[in-house]
Amino acid sequence: MNYLLSVLTTVLALVQFLKDWKSEKKSWLKLVSFGLIVLIGIGGIFNTYFTDLNNAKQRREDQQQIAELTGVQEANKRQSAEFFGIMLQKVSDLETQIKTEELQKTADQLRAELKATQKAMTPPKAKLRFTFEQPDGRSRILKRVTLPVKNDVVHVKFSVINESDVAALDGELTLRIPKACEFAIEPPNFNKLDGALATDRSFSFRRLLPRMQFESFGVDIKVPQRAESISVAVRSSCVNCVIDSWKVNEGIIILSR
Repeated sequence: MNYLLSVLTTVLALVQFLKDWKSEKKSWLKLVSFGLIVLIGIGGIFNTYFTDLNNAKQRREDQQQIAELTGVQEANKRQSAEFFGIMLQKVSDLETQIKTEELQKTADQLRAELKATQKAMTPPKAKLRFTFEQPDGRSRILKRVTLPVKNDVVHVKFSVINESDVAALDGELTLRIPKACEFAIEPPNFNKLDGALATDRSFSFRRLLPRMQFESFGVDIKVPQRAESISVAVRSSCVNCVIDSWKVNEGIIILSR
């Protein structure tokens, strides 16, 4: 395509030059103009050729470097895993042969050092926890509250706290209520995802800083007339979060009528 543009440009210039041939009286000027048009056209074609050649060479070099870096990264991962596996196995083999207290201490120390190194190479994860809203506004976990019921609807305020020293990134909160209950109205900021349970609503977030919590969320839940208590849960997930069970992130609401 680049060569075609250069050729077409040259041809159009020649056509225009030939149209003006008779109007120009000086023959030497005609020849010079003709020669310049031809030289510019040839120069453009050569320039396109060498540019494409350099670009192709650069792409090959880039692809080779990417392949080499990817290979090195994968090799490092395999070598690290193999190294720790081999070393831990050697410690276990050594322990079966230990006959003195001094050797036992050496083996214990070696095992501790290996585990410490392995832990240091594993990136830390964020740990998010569900909590009901604190009456005093403090950032601490509250898993049991008593709330009033009006017209079979209880209004619940809750949040999620980041208990770790790592920011939680690109995640989602999933609110779940009991099957016997219904959402009186759709909770603000939460959505029902396609294929999700009728009792689940989801909230997406970009980041939650360490030791911080979201502003309180509110949800109105329609409860059975004879229910004395219900449970709700908010499960957190993100690209660098510890994923806990629903039970860990569950709270109990005592219904006051």
